[in-house]
Amino acid sequence: MVPYRFCDTCSDEYINYIGHLKGNRDLDCYWHNAEWLDSWRKWIDYQASVDRYLKSKEFTKLIKEAEHSQEE
Repeated sequence: MVPYRFCDTCSDEYINYIGHLKGNRDLDCYWHNAEWLDSWRKWIDYQASVDRYLKSKEFTKLIKEAEHSQEE
C-alpha cells in the first residue's frame, strides 16, 4: 500500500525506495544512488511536515474562520 497519490511510475519508484531501505536493492536501477535516496527521504519528510501543519490547531482554527466568513 502506497500512502501517497502517485502516477504509476512514481509509485513504482516509491516502492523501490522502500525496498531499498529494507535492503532489497535492484542493481539494474543504476540511478538509485545516494542522491536518489536523499531526494526521496527529503520528499517524504516534506510531506510529513505539511501533514503536521495541516493538523495543527492554528491551521484548523484558520480553516474554521475562513468557512465562517464564507457563510456570512
